[in-house]
Amino acid sequence: MPSDLDAFAARVLACLVETYQAREGMKSRTRSLSEYELARRLGITQYSYAEFEQSPERASLLAALDLLARQGRVQRGSPSGRYDTFAPCEPIQPSGAAPSPPAVAEPTTQALLERLSRQLDEVLAVLRSIDRKLGPE
Repeated sequence: MPSDLDAFAARVLACLVETYQAREGMKSRTRSLSEYELARRLGITQYSYAEFEQSPERASLLAALDLLARQGRVQRGSPSGRYDTFAPCEPIQPSGAAPSPPAVAEPTTQALLERLSRQLDEVLAVLRSIDRKLGPE
């Protein structure tokens, strides 16, 4: 962990990154962690969802998250219930992990139009088949 973070802020960042990466494939809003979820994963609170709002643990967690946000390591997301959500600012590779594969090129407009045309042809064939089976009314 970076040396400019205290032990608690480093622990918060590690938990946030680990959980965010474990949720790969989900929408970014769903991957983000709320303050309360992060506190529960860190094991720093025994309060209920509502009681956590006024707890000293929340104040220390917010201080660490604010420090990480000022350093550009995390970003604040939209609220989830009573609490804001947070996510890492950039994808951070876990130690020893292979780099992610290069992005696949987007299909051209021509390729998309050809695929759409084939799909429409298939739909028309199915509709004509149904019409033949039902016969004239």
